[in-house]
Amino acid sequence: MSNDFAAPSAIQGRCIGDYVLQDSIGQGACAKVYLAWHELTGTEVVVKAISLKGFPRYHREVYSLQNLNHPNITKLFEVITTPDKLYLVMEHVRGGDLREHLENHGPLSERQARAAFRQVVSALRYCHQRGIAHRDLKPDNILLDEDGTWKLADFGFSRKVSDDCKLSTFCGTFHYLAPELLQREPYDGRRADVWSLGVTLYRTVTGTVPFHADSLAKMRDQVLAGQFEVPPFMTRKGKHFLRMLLTVDPSQRPTLEEVMQHPWLSVGREELRPYSEPPGGDLDPQVLETMQSLGFEPTR
Repeated sequence: MSNDFAAPSAIQGRCIGDYVLQDSIGQGACAKVYLAWHELTGTEVVVKAISLKGFPRYHREVYSLQNLNHPNITKLFEVITTPDKLYLVMEHVRGGDLREHLENHGPLSERQARAAFRQVVSALRYCHQRGIAHRDLKPDNILLDEDGTWKLADFGFSRKVSDDCKLSTFCGTFHYLAPELLQREPYDGRRADVWSLGVTLYRTVTGTVPFHADSLAKMRDQVLAGQFEVPPFMTRKGKHFLRMLLTVDPSQRPTLEEVMQHPWLSVGREELRPYSEPPGGDLDPQVLETMQSLGFEPTR
């Protein structure tokens, strides 16, 4: 996969490049997401159409996806530019997102949540290792593939981070924002991701968020005080893991390296270890197979 933008071919009807757009499956302030199929192979993909007018952050998502190669992160296959839009061609994860799954089937059991979060933690730890904070972790941005694989998606708010650089942009989804963002303080995007991971886990096992009130101001006070009810049905290790993630003081909140080592993630399973990319800079075999199905041939 090239790091260069692909030159767009002529657009005919609902075609963009070699892809035929189908129904829209999502829309945000600056982007619209379509199902699409590749004209040459018939392979189904997702195309995210991003407006370039007034939304300068589009390059962050491209940068992040082009620099991440992990089985639990959505794959970017091609980038197509036009004068007013940027089109990201990505893999189609067919099982919907975690939010839809919770709404349709109810909360996951602690055992099911552990299986999912081992994958999400692995992906997020890999992002942080590569110096990228997601900054919008929530059930909507965790996708489920047909084979039971969970994938981290939507890097529109992602940002390059380092130990000596604090962020100041107020972004994300209110219910999942870390206390330091609600206080408008400079923050470490990686520590903020850990808090969002905790809120996401809470919602995954209960169906609701840990902080809720009849006004945003009261909810903010709850967050800053760390006032939430730990689900009584969780195991002792599960309760400890959740409290650890939802540590109010960011300096005391664990890093993803520390999160990965928590015993809750390894109950009944082998120890969760950091993901290692294929040696020698080779493409992930899954990515290579998918790209070949789209008509791309590997270069030597």
